[in-house]
Amino acid sequence: MRFRHELLGEYRAQFVGDSGRLWVTKGYDVYYSDDCGTTFSFCAHFDARWLRNLLGHWHLTSRIIRGGFLHLRPLQDGALLGVVYGGIVRCEPGSKSFVPVLVRPRQSMKIEVTPEGEIFAGEYFYNKQRGPVHVLCSNDGGRAWGVAHQFRPGEIRHIHSIMFDKRLSKLLLLTGDTDRESKVLITNTRFEQLQVLAEGTQRSRAVVMLCTDGGYFMATDTPYEQNYIEFLSFEGEISERCPIVGSCLGGCQVGTWSFFATATEPSPVNRDPFVTLYGTCDGHEWHVVHRWHVDRLSYPTGFRAALFQMGRVIFPTGENRTGYLFGTTIAVVNHDGVLHRWKLS
Repeated sequence: MRFRHELLGEYRAQFVGDSGRLWVTKGYDVYYSDDCGTTFSFCAHFDARWLRNLLGHWHLTSRIIRGGFLHLRPLQDGALLGVVYGGIVRCEPGSKSFVPVLVRPRQSMKIEVTPEGEIFAGEYFYNKQRGPVHVLCSNDGGRAWGVAHQFRPGEIRHIHSIMFDKRLSKLLLLTGDTDRESKVLITNTRFEQLQVLAEGTQRSRAVVMLCTDGGYFMATDTPYEQNYIEFLSFEGEISERCPIVGSCLGGCQVGTWSFFATATEPSPVNRDPFVTLYGTCDGHEWHVVHRWHVDRLSYPTGFRAALFQMGRVIFPTGENRTGYLFGTTIAVVNHDGVLHRWKLS
């Protein structure tokens, strides 16, 4: 499967809005593009502590300290909400500067915004001791936060992601990492009932899910077993669609197309040194779109992958109807931190 492919510079893909505006970041600077990445305009900056500001300018040191914006979401009122390592920051409409609104040391939050403007953040951290894990909620644009739900100690290790399914008006939570901790959960925004859609095996361990007819596509994220792109029905039944060469940490949809990308997570079963991008238009036949060789710093040991980050692709969130697939490659040869664009039509 071949699409016209271009390199757009050293930007991290973040979000594609309904208007087609592409939001990207470079370190702690935020930019946007209204021409699908041909040109970019500066928007705002977060002034992190001086050392993180300094180290965040270089790819290698930024990878080590998890520098720059990890996630970014524009809000309905024109504000911007960003996730940095250790918390969440907000930029008011018309401002050029972010300010901290939530501090969570040594954590990387996973955020989702509902059409009604409710914001949810799931805690992702090492959690070796298996302490409690929280879902936080804000109803005022991210200025103030409260606890929407607490997972009991030992119930899960951390939250991989939160997504809102407009079809059901429900939140989906993906958790990990052991068989018992790996779950796909569904609930309303008040967390009145937390329903288990899948749990109990590595087949229910995932970082991202994509909506499709009758359920979801998801790709497993495990170093212990063969990884697959799967279909998860609304009834909780899982069926395999395509074996993949490694753990999956990213995926997105562009119109009728669905994409997943593997990460180079070294393990006895994950032995392929390539980041591989898979795509489908019909949901049944999955094809390799692109492959990148991981750099020497992040492979072949788990220690290297943990220190310098795994090779992977970061996709923007949002409903992308531009006809272009965007993705930023991390820890791959020659293209570390580079934004790619594929024309699908």
